[in-house]
Amino acid sequence: MAVSISGNLTKSNLYSKSYANLFNLINNKNNIPDPLNDNSTRKFVYSREPDVTNINFQGYPFIIIKPAVINVDMFTLDSGSSKKEFLFEIEIRCTDRVKKKEGSGEYNIGIQYLDEITDNLIKTLLDKNNRKILHSYGMGTFDIDTDSADSDEIEGDLVWIRRITLTSSERLRTGS
Repeated sequence: MAVSISGNLTKSNLYSKSYANLFNLINNKNNIPDPLNDNSTRKFVYSREPDVTNINFQGYPFIIIKPAVINVDMFTLDSGSSKKEFLFEIEIRCTDRVKKKEGSGEYNIGIQYLDEITDNLIKTLLDKNNRKILHSYGMGTFDIDTDSADSDEIEGDLVWIRRITLTSSERLRTGS
C-alpha cells in the first residue's frame, strides 16, 4: 500500500489523509528511530503485517499501523460540519532474536526494544509541535491507550507485541 503525503482532511479524503498523516509522522526516523540503527533504509514501519518468512523481510523490531476506523456523527443544524472520531491501532513487534545481535549475550532485548519504541512513539504523539501539525491538518490530539506487552510464537520466534490504540475527535467542515 502506497501512503500518500500528509495534508489537510476534507470530506473526500478522510481515510487516506488521516492515515497518511499518522503514518508519515511515525515513519520519520527522527521521531521514532530504529533501535538497530545500522541501516537507515531498513523498513521499520508497515501498513500491514509483513511476511516474516519472506527472504526480503528485514527483521524485527517493527511497527504496524492499521487502517483507520472513522465515525462521523453530530452534524450541525445546517450540515456544514460534523464530528469525526478517528481510531487507529498500532502494533509494535520485537523478538529477542534480532539480526546482527544474535549471540551477543543480550537477553530480553526484545522487551527492551518494545519499551524503547513505545517511549519514542508516545513522546512523538505528545510533542507540542506534532500536535499542532496534526491539528492544522484537521486531526485532534490523540488519546493514547497502551496495552501491556504480550507474547506470541510466530514462525518459531517468541515475539513481544504491544498494541496501542489512538483515538481523536475533531469537528470538520464538510459542506452541505
